[in-house]
Amino acid sequence: MFLRGRVILEDVEKRFEEGELTDYRIENMTIVIWNWHGWKIMESSACVDINNYNHEIGMKLCIDKIKSRIWKMLGYELHLYNLRYI
Repeated sequence: MFLRGRVILEDVEKRFEEGELTDYRIENMTIVIWNWHGWKIMESSACVDINNYNHEIGMKLCIDKIKSRIWKMLGYELHLYNLRYI
């Protein structure tokens, strides 16, 4: 990633797979926590009507949000790397 000078989707997927997921259901809400070496990202998804609740959809939405935040985190790591070596 750093030698390439940019973050790509494969970097995000690799970092995501290195972490551990824990998910919870609280009534009509899905909560997912991603843990990577002590770094935690928590996201949630909920529906208005509990009859429409679908845990799989909630998990997908949370995972997509987590990957978006991982992308930002990797971009910041790349920025710090560039500050040291430029």
